[in-house]
Amino acid sequence: MSHQIIDAIDKSSKIIFYPSSCGYSDEFQNVPYELVILNSHEIKQKEKKGNVYCLNYDNNELLGLLFARGISISAVVIIRDGCIEGGNYECVLEDGFFGRLMPVASKSFKYFCDHEPATVDAPAQSDKIDTPDYLIPFISNSDPINKIKSFHVKLKPKIEKVFKHGNILVRIIWDSIWCEYNRSELVVIKKIGSSKKAVENYLKGLLSNDNLYEKFEYVTQSRMGSIDRLLHKAEKKHLSRISLIPIAGGRYKKIAREIQLWSNDYPKEIDFFHLNKDDYKDLKSL
Repeated sequence: MSHQIIDAIDKSSKIIFYPSSCGYSDEFQNVPYELVILNSHEIKQKEKKGNVYCLNYDNNELLGLLFARGISISAVVIIRDGCIEGGNYECVLEDGFFGRLMPVASKSFKYFCDHEPATVDAPAQSDKIDTPDYLIPFISNSDPINKIKSFHVKLKPKIEKVFKHGNILVRIIWDSIWCEYNRSELVVIKKIGSSKKAVENYLKGLLSNDNLYEKFEYVTQSRMGSIDRLLHKAEKKHLSRISLIPIAGGRYKKIAREIQLWSNDYPKEIDFFHLNKDDYKDLKSL
């Protein structure tokens, strides 16, 4: 599918992004950003009006398309996103969506929302700020649920704990797995509940080559207490690095033993990514 309208976006532009947005208004032309991206299934036709892109992609697919093109976002507006409507399949304020937003967001960006949770448990510092006047067009055209809360968000540098466990180099990384998904030959992500369609659509936008889908392994249960199958897959296909998100519901002692006792040549490294700071306590204590 051609995405010429996305390809035309200037990567150097300062962009404010409104997923599950309202419709177009001329008022958006005066917002102090070089580009405004409105995205909603209610928008009938993809088009650019002055400085405003009016799009009707799935929100997660659009994030993937922006990520694939190296386009970054300077501000995000979240008003009446519907949580399970408008192509999200999840609340835009949930950790999963924020993790997929992180590779697209500028290291420092503005974050505006009208409902809880106002911030997420992720490697980011959120400082509350006064709501700027330029948000008035977004508010007046959207009928917020509650008073807008505004934040200046700074993404924190990734924090790694690196150690050898048995023959395998283990890295525990406080960052979004999407920021480094292309470094691994096997990427393990959850695709259950609300995240199922979200992940599918994100990858639809992100991956231009169908062969890249082969590197993804999906966890379709709430807790996976063993990675033995993944270790054997890595050995069989000579995969050097596996990357995972939290999959074991906080219980990693069995997984730690499997890694310690693994004596085959592959994998050589396993990366455990996480957004919530307290994840992987069993592994961090090794």
